[in-house]
Amino acid sequence: MGVSIGFQHCSCTLCRASAWLNPYEVSHYLSTKELMERLGVCRSTVYKLMRDWGLPFIKIGRLNRFPTERVVAWMEQRRGKGDA
Repeated sequence: MGVSIGFQHCSCTLCRASAWLNPYEVSHYLSTKELMERLGVCRSTVYKLMRDWGLPFIKIGRLNRFPTERVVAWMEQRRGKGDA
């Protein structure tokens, strides 16, 4: 059973979304739609995060996949910099 990571003291979108992401799920990849739902943002925002903010993803053919563990680490790093 995995443990979810969350920042209860912050109400920004990325911190709230971290409660939905479980970094302990080995090799779990989110689709763009799943990431949109968990972050509560639209598709264009996901693409902007990828392009401008370095949101980690891998390309499988035409599809973008987001490794849960790396996304959580990215969110924690961004939060630490005050950029989230």
